[in-house]
Amino acid sequence: MSPALHGDALRRLVLAAFRNHADLTLTPDRPFIGLFGPNGAGKTNILEAISLLSPGRSLRGAALDELSRIGDPRRWSVFAAV
Repeated sequence: MSPALHGDALRRLVLAAFRNHADLTLTPDRPFIGLFGPNGAGKTNILEAISLLSPGRSLRGAALDELSRIGDPRRWSVFAAV
């Protein structure tokens, strides 16, 4: 988990126009969660969004202009409550 979230539980994560997620709200009910799904479902994109909450580059080192959802006219956003 990113340094910004170390020791704190992620209570809510909201993504908009981020990578392959048009709109996503994740509200885990436990401090540790597992992400599973088929390839291309967006699991790594969720981890990448969380990595943006700490100083430095994103998990995959993508440039900020590469994080927008393709074809979505909105600007991407990431919000978290810890």
